[in-house]
Amino acid sequence: MEVSRRIISKLPLQELWDERGPVDGERLRYLNSSAIRDLLRQGVVRFVIADIGAEPAWIPESCCFDFWKQDIQRHLADPEQRVNLAEFPDDFCYFASEWSAPIGTIIIVLERCH
Repeated sequence: MEVSRRIISKLPLQELWDERGPVDGERLRYLNSSAIRDLLRQGVVRFVIADIGAEPAWIPESCCFDFWKQDIQRHLADPEQRVNLAEFPDDFCYFASEWSAPIGTIIIVLERCH
């Protein structure tokens, strides 16, 4: 199968890829909103949306702050809490995790639950 056409078949994600192929990295930890704010203060973040049946959606670095404010904050689930999707807008939420990445890059994977 072409890497550029590879879709996500299960969550939690076990590996990460983009249109060029596998991305070297692994999950380091799950994140809550305060941890994401701390990472955003450190520099540019690459957000990746992982949704079953879709390719990983890499959000451009130039959009990371706007995407955080307009979408992620209102849909972010606390990894330590039980989730009721009806409590989130549009009945979906994200579980966020930080992944190891090449030096200078912060990758946050947002696993979409609906």
